[in-house]
Amino acid sequence: MKHLAYPKSPNNLPIPTTIDLRSARSIRFELGVLPFDQSISEILSQMPLGNGVNGDERIVEGPYRGKTLIEVQKVLFSKSRKLD
Repeated sequence: MKHLAYPKSPNNLPIPTTIDLRSARSIRFELGVLPFDQSISEILSQMPLGNGVNGDERIVEGPYRGKTLIEVQKVLFSKSRKLD
């Protein structure tokens, strides 16, 4: 199964991209959700472009201290849908 992923720039700026779905047979969405915690909110508020992060940011205090945002996120998946 071939996976398409939206490109990510090193500085979290959007990369203009066109994805041709004509050859795609199915589609599924993934969404990472962060827990509500003051230490995580502080990381997000200090980002230069708003709430854009790459997930490697390390949490320095609170119950998630020492972990990265990727480690504490919960990933939600949609069901795979066939495309006609």
